[in-house]
Amino acid sequence: MKKSDLKTGMLVENRNGKIGLVMLQTSNGDVLVGGGNIPDSQQTWSPFRSLNEDLTYPGLPGSDIVKVYEFPSNSEGASFKKDRRNLIWERKDTIIELTSDYDAIVDTNTRSVKVYITIKCN
Repeated sequence: MKKSDLKTGMLVENRNGKIGLVMLQTSNGDVLVGGGNIPDSQQTWSPFRSLNEDLTYPGLPGSDIVKVYEFPSNSEGASFKKDRRNLIWERKDTIIELTSDYDAIVDTNTRSVKVYITIKCN
């Protein structure tokens, strides 16, 4: 799923377990409204402009979106509850453990990893 696929009323969940409600074309632009157990008087929103197309936030890996829930109906469109929504996308990360025979270079700008094998010569 991409940022451009998100629709108003969809619910998103980040790596830290925080929930956000997608609101597009508001007077403040495209935003995510914070949810969860926060009282209404303390609700905040964050702009989409810093969200990458692949639903990641540069420099804030805990804020990367890892789940997207559908907009079920008008009666549930403003709800932060996941129990009446269907999960329509989930990020599947692959973790590879390297032994001491390998080295890895992580490029956070391109979000790529290069793995090299160490060859020992006698």
